[in-house]
Amino acid sequence: MKKWGEQLKKIKQCFEYYQKNLCGKTFLIIFSEIDDKKLKNLDDIKKRESLKAIEIGFKEENFIHLIGMKRREDTVLSARGIYLKIKNSSLKKEDIELGAAHERKIEVFFKLYDLFNGKIKKAKYNGFKKDNLDIDNILGTDKVQEDIVLGIKNIAKDTFVPASLLKEIFPQLVEGKSKKILYILERENKVKVYKRLNYKDRNFKEEYLEYIVNDRFRIDNELEKNFTVDIEKKFRHQNYVAKENFSDYVAEQLEKIFTERQYKKRNWILEEDIEKKGWKILGKTKPLQIANELNKIINLYNMEKVKITKKR
Repeated sequence: MKKWGEQLKKIKQCFEYYQKNLCGKTFLIIFSEIDDKKLKNLDDIKKRESLKAIEIGFKEENFIHLIGMKRREDTVLSARGIYLKIKNSSLKKEDIELGAAHERKIEVFFKLYDLFNGKIKKAKYNGFKKDNLDIDNILGTDKVQEDIVLGIKNIAKDTFVPASLLKEIFPQLVEGKSKKILYILERENKVKVYKRLNYKDRNFKEEYLEYIVNDRFRIDNELEKNFTVDIEKKFRHQNYVAKENFSDYVAEQLEKIFTERQYKKRNWILEEDIEKKGWKILGKTKPLQIANELNKIINLYNMEKVKITKKR
């Protein structure tokens, strides 16, 4: 068994890492309930609609559980109190107990932020834990060289806190299919707006994040500008059909597009300038749809068969 001086030194190293990278931060984990293989074949709209999100917040009181440290039963110190004692260099051996798994947790502790900063490229999320795990969901990978699993506990709707750190891989701990993490965003706990996009799956576009933006999951304007197209920014996917003035808005956008491209204003659709001037006769359209990019497809209701003509 290591002497207290050696143990304290390692605890302080973990504290400094946690204080710098995790404490006071919340991470938005975005995934899909759809099987990975099927997910790749979905169109843009269905991919976007399949997104789900959870938040994981790190606070001072979560630290001791992650390194296998316990409060003594006879102590009045709280988990946060122990954290502050470490911070003030006043922690004593009699203040805490170190669990049996303490050293194994320490071995992977310095990989913990990698689960959230994009360095671990194939992180997964799973709620089908085995019965002996006193947690609700977990994050981790199948890779032996990335043998870190974070157990999280649910404290409110789609809101979790870190509860346990394990030196393991997914197959040892979970049952059922895992969900591949598609995006990871980061914010400070004191600020309710996400300012950093730490990771994005290569098969998913940044624009898809527009679907999960709401009063709860808010994204900084500077970050939002990188993936939001004007027409989608004004009327978000989940509520645009209900807007009474939406058809008027679309008409305005059509007029703007046709004016810019020197076409006559008419009530028909624009599709990449009708395949680079290879004109087509267009049949009646489906109900209103808006594509992810402004210069793709804009459909209006029940249009007559027409042919686009260039303004002379």
